[in-house]
This record gives sequence, structure tokens and C-alpha cells, in this order.
Amino acid sequence: MAIDMALIVMSHGDFAKGAMQSAELILGAQENYKVVTLTPSQGRADILEAMRKASSELDTSRGLILMVDFKGGTTSSIAGEIVLTQDDTYAFCGFSLPILLECLANREEEIDVIEACIFERHKTSFCNLGDLLKSEYSEGGDEDGY
Repeated sequence: MAIDMALIVMSHGDFAKGAMQSAELILGAQENYKVVTLTPSQGRADILEAMRKASSELDTSRGLILMVDFKGGTTSSIAGEIVLTQDDTYAFCGFSLPILLECLANREEEIDVIEACIFERHKTSFCNLGDLLKSEYSEGGDEDGY
């Protein structure tokens, strides 16, 4: 069985930690990943060092995926620096639980497949549930067919 692509999930505060705990509740225990959290007491150098340490502890032979909480903050700028200096590293900004689940469920695939799955899940996972249910119901669909 091939090893899953390495993953580092990084966020401001404990968001990444909680997301991974939820993901493991849904998908089961995961391997070859690390969580890095940014706290108010840490500086940029501390976070960069934590990311590099986390990366060194993973099997990155198939590549490394960095998932960060949002574009434009410290997490994404550090991920960007790592992507530019480390081969076979891919960074995605703005993760949510559905996107994280999609990534985890497809880490045995090549990066182009993983990326396509992530972007497709992004398009379908954020919605106005009330409007969706009303539309489904008015079209004669199942009341809970979301």
C-alpha cells in the first residue's frame, strides 16, 4: 500500500487542531500529517521553524500538502515561502472541514487529482441550505435530499 501524501494543516489558533480531530472522527485515524497552530506569543520565525520541523517529521517522498486557514495572513505567507523553497510542496488556502475531508480521502492520488477534488468540493460544500432545501422541495425532491 502506497504512503499517503504528507499533510500539514496550519491555522491561527486551534482551528486546524479541531478540524483534524473532527476529520478523524469521520474518516478514522490518519497518518503522515502534522498540525501547526499560530498563537499570539509566536513570531513569524517561530511559526516558520514549527512548519519546517513538522515537515521534517513526515514522509514527504510523494510530496507535501500545506493547508492553511486563509489567504493573506501569516499562515499563507509562511506556506508560500515553503512552497517556493521546497520541491513537491503544494499550498491551499481557506480550508474548511469538507475540503480537509476531501484532501484526506484522496491523499493516495497524485496532486492534480487531489487539487481537482478539493476545488470541486469547495464549489459544492458552501451553500445557503435554506435556499437549497426550498429549491429541492419545490422541484418535488425529497425534503431532506440535500
